[in-house]
Amino acid sequence: MAGNVPDIMRTMSQRPDFMLAIEAASQTHFSDGYLTRAQHEMIASWVSALNRCHY
Repeated sequence: MAGNVPDIMRTMSQRPDFMLAIEAASQTHFSDGYLTRAQHEMIASWVSALNRCHY
């Protein structure tokens, strides 16, 4: 998968300040707490599917 940059990262790269904020929020959101990272990812994937979001 080398060289394949996800569209969301490509979009955010136009505004590095946004990309840093999204990355910080992602680290917080997906950190282990009551739920594991895998559980967070599963919920995020399910919600994206429900919303028909390809990200």
